[in-house]
Amino acid sequence: FRIDGYERVRAEDLDKLKEQLAGGHPVIFGMDVSDDFYRLKSGIYNDLSAEGLGRSGHAMVLVGYSEPRRAFKVINSWGPNWGEGGFGWISYAALRKRIVQAYVMKPPPDEARLRDAPPAPIPAPRTVTRPPGLNAQGLSRLIATLAGPQLCGDLRGGLSAGNRVTLSGFVGRERDIDPIAQALQAQGAVVTRDVDTRPWPQCEVLVNLREALAQPRGLKVSVAGQADAVVKAGDNVTIEVTTPSTPSYLYLTYVQADGNAVHLTRPLGRYPKPLPPNTRLVYGDGLSGRARFTASPPFGPEAVVAIATPQPLFSTELPPTQIERDYLNQFRHALSGRGSSAAVALSSTQPR
Repeated sequence: FRIDGYERVRAEDLDKLKEQLAGGHPVIFGMDVSDDFYRLKSGIYNDLSAEGLGRSGHAMVLVGYSEPRRAFKVINSWGPNWGEGGFGWISYAALRKRIVQAYVMKPPPDEARLRDAPPAPIPAPRTVTRPPGLNAQGLSRLIATLAGPQLCGDLRGGLSAGNRVTLSGFVGRERDIDPIAQALQAQGAVVTRDVDTRPWPQCEVLVNLREALAQPRGLKVSVAGQADAVVKAGDNVTIEVTTPSTPSYLYLTYVQADGNAVHLTRPLGRYPKPLPPNTRLVYGDGLSGRARFTASPPFGPEAVVAIATPQPLFSTELPPTQIERDYLNQFRHALSGRGSSAAVALSSTQPR
């Protein structure tokens, strides 16, 4: 498991640490600890005193963070009896005061890892012997079996010329397709890939809201005038929405690269009024008294989700911000059977 190298991260810049974590890169760091840290069992370590500074350094790995908790999650090397099964939480304030240095590793590209790694095990198909005898329905069942419920994505297969299979749709990671393609090839199929990669949190948005996204009913949303935009640090982030062709209640949410879902608009008040059909709305351009949105760290894949419903979804008002998982779970259940529509604009924010 060799790495290409490593790079230092500005330890005092918490946004830089979050950016690395949101991009899937654990952060190796060193910090000064106090006696309370050795005894940590649960809760959040928040010692802002001078105890241990400059003399009690310890190295660990940042593996996540929580905006509601205002804390980073760490994995320690002191076994499962420390913290919560070997993991613990350090407040933003305590980490900023006590952190000394931070680094991330640079793994080789996916192609190099796949070349050097032993072949992935090939799942055995349950009922199919050779692709030449497959029909479209049988191929769909086989791909669903090979993918399994753990795959984040919507993978489909097209069959032509007896044994030519074209994989299409989207997945969260490109390497998730490899075991499926290998299994098909082992059965004699010639596999072509035409699959989009939609990393977290985009993949989770597309999967959880799949039913509503299939029925846009004229609902449209874009970032910087595009359905799939790339926005650089400091650039203006302008969001445009056109409501469906019938009166509707609009929920517009920005799912950020750090996993926070920020509600830009939602029905307010006890008796909210629906928006007229085909209403055009603009957010983030800084014009006509509107707020100005600019791209800032942490950078990475993001999504703007517009949901239009014939009736308000909730009897109580939503909080301004939710964790992405909570937001998607809440809306997926609320949308079930409601005849609602959804549209999504995928974007990627990047440093200059």
